[in-house]
Amino acid sequence: MRALCGAIIAAGALIGLGLATLGVGQRYAELSRPDAAGNVLRREYHGDDNYSYGLPDKEHGVAYVKFSEMDRGLTMPITVLILGLLVGVATAFIGLAFHHHRRTQELEHLRRQISGAPATHTPVST
Repeated sequence: MRALCGAIIAAGALIGLGLATLGVGQRYAELSRPDAAGNVLRREYHGDDNYSYGLPDKEHGVAYVKFSEMDRGLTMPITVLILGLLVGVATAFIGLAFHHHRRTQELEHLRRQISGAPATHTPVST
């Protein structure tokens, strides 16, 4: 059950990340749209973040937005969704490990019952 819950959390986070990336694309799509002359907003690759209009060349590429420069309304949900994804995947893996451990113990118990071998641990009497 732990693994299933973790997988559902991870799937929900992945769906949320997909929707968030659609929102980021909607918000910043106009940066790379060319005007009538074919010029786009450019950003320098090295040095200062100078913006200009023109065609991309060796020193200037199509303008992009760094994650730290994005709107707070977009960065916070993306950060929370990434953390949720990590929690979901970790829960799924830990749940699968517990499931495997429990099934191994049950199989060993059945094997001991069939073979008549004594238990490897002695119960504590009080």
